[in-house]
Amino acid sequence: MALLSLLSCGKNKSGGDDTVDTNSFYTQYLTGECGLDVISDYNSAVMKCEYVMDHSDSMECESKLTEFLNKYPGISCTAQTGYGMNERTILIDEAYIESILLKARNQ
Repeated sequence: MALLSLLSCGKNKSGGDDTVDTNSFYTQYLTGECGLDVISDYNSAVMKCEYVMDHSDSMECESKLTEFLNKYPGISCTAQTGYGMNERTILIDEAYIESILLKARNQ
């Protein structure tokens, strides 16, 4: 299963850096770009799902992704993945995370 590690959350809507003021930190992942914590947590979760070899690996993957969804309920944000010609923007939402879970369960 090829999973995507995220590289950045891009620019904010005002065109500045991907910094977040403290008032919007907890709701940022619901609108627009994913914050740095979301990217870090996403990468940590999917790394557990990269090489599912047995039931134990599958359970660990499922646990990490479920933990991610519980931490970011209703998540819907965009992030950059890949380098150079392989760079693209992806939408991280509950359906996307659920699709990763389904792949891990079917291995």
